[in-house]
Amino acid sequence: MAHFPVLLHLAVAGYALYPGRDSGGLDISFEPGLTMVMGANGLGKTTLITMIRDTMSGPTELGGRDARRLGNRVPESSNMSPTRRRTFARRVSDGAIGAHVELRFALGDSLIQVRRALADLTITSLEINGERRDPSEPQYQAAVVEAAAVGVFAEWLLMLELLVFFFEDRRALVWDQSAQLQVLRLLFLESDLSREWVERYKRVLSLDSLVRNLRYTLNVQTKALEVGLRKAASAGGARETIASLQAIQAGEQSQLDDLEERLEEALKERERSRLQALRGQQELEDAMRALEHAQLMEISSAFPSINETAKYLLGQLVSERACLVCGTETDSLSATVARRLARKRCPVCASVMDADGATVASFGVSITQLTAQVDQAKIAADSAAGARISAEHECKELIARNAALNASITRRASEISELIKTLPPGEQVLEGYQQEHRRYSALLAQNQEELNEERAEFGRLQETANMTIATKVAAVQGAFERYARGFLLEDCRLAWSPYRDSVGQTGPSIELPSFELDMSGASFESPVRRSGPEAVSESQREFIDLAFKMALIEVGSSGVGTLLIDAPESSLDAVFVGRAADVLTKFGVNTPSNRLIVTSNLIDGDLVPHLLSKADVREASGLDGRVVDLLDLAAPTAAVAQNRAEYEQVRQDVFARARELAARADGV
Repeated sequence: MAHFPVLLHLAVAGYALYPGRDSGGLDISFEPGLTMVMGANGLGKTTLITMIRDTMSGPTELGGRDARRLGNRVPESSNMSPTRRRTFARRVSDGAIGAHVELRFALGDSLIQVRRALADLTITSLEINGERRDPSEPQYQAAVVEAAAVGVFAEWLLMLELLVFFFEDRRALVWDQSAQLQVLRLLFLESDLSREWVERYKRVLSLDSLVRNLRYTLNVQTKALEVGLRKAASAGGARETIASLQAIQAGEQSQLDDLEERLEEALKERERSRLQALRGQQELEDAMRALEHAQLMEISSAFPSINETAKYLLGQLVSERACLVCGTETDSLSATVARRLARKRCPVCASVMDADGATVASFGVSITQLTAQVDQAKIAADSAAGARISAEHECKELIARNAALNASITRRASEISELIKTLPPGEQVLEGYQQEHRRYSALLAQNQEELNEERAEFGRLQETANMTIATKVAAVQGAFERYARGFLLEDCRLAWSPYRDSVGQTGPSIELPSFELDMSGASFESPVRRSGPEAVSESQREFIDLAFKMALIEVGSSGVGTLLIDAPESSLDAVFVGRAADVLTKFGVNTPSNRLIVTSNLIDGDLVPHLLSKADVREASGLDGRVVDLLDLAAPTAAVAQNRAEYEQVRQDVFARARELAARADGV
C-alpha cells in the first residue's frame, strides 16, 4: 500500500518573485489542516504550487507521447526538456541564478528534506531521516520509491498528478478507466503483489507486441513465398519470350556498335570537309582580290589622268559579273573590257590608248593568269562545298539511325526487365524463403504459447488483485458519497463496475477494476449512469473529481496525506460556497496529520472567509502561519502597486467576514 506525502516546511530564498518580508524570502510551515495561499493575479499562487510539485518530482515527468492518457501501458518517466526545467528561471529577470527552494515532507515512516536550484531544478542538498545523502537524482528517487512503497519513480509521479495536486488541467480520474487501473493497484495492493503485477503486465505487453510483429513479418514472408511459387509454376513462356527478346537485343546492339564506329568516322570527315570548304572559300576570295587589284593597277597605268570616280567605275566593269544597271549576271562585259585593256584600247570606245604620250603598261599576261587562278579557286571551292554537304548529310542520316536503334534497345530492355520480374527466384533462393518462413512460423508459435501462458498467469494475478481491491470498494464508496453529499445536493454514488478488456492489442479480455458514476439530476428522479465528463456540468465535474480523489486519499494509506488545490473558486456556485468550504475543511482535519493547501485570489466571494472561519483562522498573514499572504510576500505587480489600498481593504473585509462567520457559528 502506497504512502502519500505530508508536507511540513517550505523555504524559498533568493527568488525575485518572492522577496518576502525584509527580503527574507518565503518560510512556510505547513500545520495540520488548512494552509491558505492568498493573493492577486500575477503574484505567483500557481507558481508556488507548481514549485512544490517540481521539488518533489525533480527534473522528471510522466513520459510518453501523451502522458495524460495511460492507455494500455504502465506509467513511465522521462527527463524534462531544458525549457521545462527553466520554468521558474523564465519568470524572473535574473534567471533565478542563486535562488533555491527547500522542502521537507514526511513519507510513511521517512522524513525527506530536499533542496533544488530554481534555475534548472538541480538537486543541491538531500537528507533522509536527518542523515545527509549524496545530492543526486538517483539517490533521491530511490529514497522516495522506498518510502512511498511504490515500484518505480513513475508511480510516484502518477500519484502526485492524479491524487495530490488539483490543477485546472488535471485528469478527470473518475472517467478514466486506464488511470483508475493503475491508481487502484498502486493504493490497495501490497508492495510485492503490486510489483509482480507490474512485471507481469509489462511482460504481457512486450510479448503481445513481439507476437504482432512476428505475425506481420510472417504474413509478408508468406505472400512473398506464394508469389515465388506462382511464378515458378508459370515461368516457361516468360523465359522463352525473354530469350527471344534478348537475341534481338544482341543483334541490334551489334548494329549499334558498328553504327557508332561509322558515325565517329563520319563526324571526323564532316569536320575535315567543313575546314576544307572554309579554306577553298578563303583561297577563292584571295584570288579574286588579287585579280581586282591587278585590273585597277592596269587602269591606273593606262589612264593616269582620269579621276577616281572613273577609275572606280572601270574597276567595277572589270571585276563584276553582273550588269551595274539591270543586275543581270553575265561575263561578257567584263571579258570585253579585259580584252580591250590587254590590247591597249579604251575599254569603253575601243580607241587606241596613246594620247598624251601615255605609256600603257602591259598587265595582260598577269590578268589572264589571275583570272585563271580565280576560275581554278572557284572550282576547288565548289568541290569542297559539295564534299561538306555530302558529309553533313551522311552524319545526319547516321545520327538518326543511331537514335532509332538506341530507343529500340531501351524499350526492349525495359520489356525484358519487367518479364524478368515475373520469373521465380532461383531454387536456392526459394528454398531460403521456405526455411525462413518455417523458422518464423516456429518462433511465432513459441512466443504465442509463452504469451498465452503469461496471459493466463496475469489473469490469475488480476483475479487476486480484484479481490484485494474489492475489499476497499465499500470504504471508497462511503467516503465518496460523504464528500459528494457535502458538495452537491444531487444523489451521487460510485458504482463498482469492473470492465473487460484485453491486455495488449490481441488476446482474450479479462476483468479489470473500475468505478463509474451514478448521479440524479433535474430530469432524473433516481441516479443514472454518467458515462463521461460531458454528462455533468463543469462545476459538478470538479466537485465529483475532487470528492473521488479525497475518498481515495482517505481510504488509501490510512487517510494520511496532503491535498493541494489551485484556485477552486472559479467554478463555485455562491450558494454552495459554505458547503464546499465545509467539505474541504473536514478533509484537512480528517486525521491529525492531513494537510490541505488551497490557493485563492482576494475576491469578494465567500469561499476564503468560509474556509478561514471553519479552519479557525482569524488573523492575517504574519500573525497566523496558516495564511501565506502573497500581497505582502510576493513582488507586487503594476496592478497591486497602483491599487494597494483597495487590495488591503479587500483583505480586511475577507478576515472581517471570516470572524463574522465564526461568531455566527459559535452563536455569538
